[in-house]
Amino acid sequence: MSSYTDTIMKFLNYLKKVISVMEMQKKQLKQMTDTREKHDKGLTELTIALMKFENIGISYYSQEDHNKRILTHPNHNDFDTRVQ
Repeated sequence: MSSYTDTIMKFLNYLKKVISVMEMQKKQLKQMTDTREKHDKGLTELTIALMKFENIGISYYSQEDHNKRILTHPNHNDFDTRVQ
């Protein structure tokens, strides 16, 4: 019976040590998810800005030929909704 008690005590001590490490990892994971969300938001804003630029710039320099567009090409009209 004492071997079981010793095993349980060892496991409890192990758990006490691991809890602090897991709490630290939880904080780091939260920071990682926050950073990822900021990155995704910035990428979306950049893509929207590029689409606006393409609307103005490519239209002007391509003599209104919409087939030369990439982000705002007429065949890919759902791209705007997929970005957001």
